[in-house]
Amino acid sequence: MSGQSKTIRFQIPAQLEALVQLEGQVRALMSELPKTPENETEQYNFTLALHELCTNIVEHGYHGFRGDIEVVLTLQFEPQMIQALIVDSGDPFDKTAVAAPNLEKTQEHGYGLFLIEQLVDDFKYTRLSASNQWQLKRILDKNDQSDICQS
Repeated sequence: MSGQSKTIRFQIPAQLEALVQLEGQVRALMSELPKTPENETEQYNFTLALHELCTNIVEHGYHGFRGDIEVVLTLQFEPQMIQALIVDSGDPFDKTAVAAPNLEKTQEHGYGLFLIEQLVDDFKYTRLSASNQWQLKRILDKNDQSDICQS
């Protein structure tokens, strides 16, 4: 099965209530893998990272205005890896404007990017023309990590 993959493409409105669709799509894609406790945990963690990213896009990129979020999910079988490409046309993102959370103090907001970075193996942001592109990758088979995050 080396090099084989499966991809799901969909679009959701940039509204918090629409983000529930993410879980079903990730679950549908990952149903191609054997059902194991590890894969269930990976599915949950990847969905959480996607949900956090899309919540930030809705709240900070679109500021409550209408828009769409395009999602491309790819499951690679050998080595096992799940990837997401998220594209939105919201405001540009400036990582320098986001302070790292102070884990020594209680705070209500500001954990999003930190959480995403903890849940995935590779997280990249690119501004292209009038759109934001976000890439998330999670290695599912930790025994075969050759050249996975070198894109």
